[in-house]
Amino acid sequence: MRTLACYVDIIVLRHSDDDAAERAVKVGDVPIINGGNGTGEHPTQALLDLYTIWKERGRIDGLTVTMMGDLKYGRTVHSLIKLLSLYDPLRITLVSPPGLEMPSYLIDLVASRGHRIGQR
Repeated sequence: MRTLACYVDIIVLRHSDDDAAERAVKVGDVPIINGGNGTGEHPTQALLDLYTIWKERGRIDGLTVTMMGDLKYGRTVHSLIKLLSLYDPLRITLVSPPGLEMPSYLIDLVASRGHRIGQR
């Protein structure tokens, strides 16, 4: 990271380790963008998903968004639901098989920001 930082103004890091971005920030002298880490986050995909929603629907605020599948371990949906929670209240429906539900800390975060959440 230190060597790479000598050649660039910013680093977009995608790594299989959950804490790679945090470790890189501690040693690098340039900004680090987390491009996805291990089982944790996938923020660049969330930005792309958000852009696609906006482009196709013309807005983000007030939409109904349904997320389906493996919501427990799906790092893309974890990042997207956090990003969506920054907009005006949405209605979010979560659909997953038993045992693969969205983690409660994410549901609590989204609910604390005034969004309506349904689970199936």
